[in-house]
Amino acid sequence: MIRRLFWLIAGAVMGIAAYRRVEAVGRAASAALAPPARAGADPAGPRAAAGRRGGTTGQGAITRIRRAVRFARDVREGMEMYMDRHQGRLGPRLEGALSGYRPASAGPVSLCEGPVQAAARAAAGI
Repeated sequence: MIRRLFWLIAGAVMGIAAYRRVEAVGRAASAALAPPARAGADPAGPRAAAGRRGGTTGQGAITRIRRAVRFARDVREGMEMYMDRHQGRLGPRLEGALSGYRPASAGPVSLCEGPVQAAARAAAGI
């Protein structure tokens, strides 16, 4: 048991040391391949300067928002495809949970909608 613990710790120490060396070599290689910095520019880059100011670069924030919107759209489309494929095969556990399900193309649904509201909406033909 003690021998295993020794080798576990030795492996962790060697792994951390190797990771740091590889990271240092990678940083040196990327610095050698990077274009020369402009005079007066922050050596850490514009993102680091924006982080010190307490904000983010405007382009980075817009990119993250666009990615989040695409992700939400993909999830919604995936749920529609799943429900289309499994329409007639709902198990006993899913029948109650998905009773008020409507595809996204049917329009907005209240977040507080329950089975009673869904039944009233279905009776009204909405």
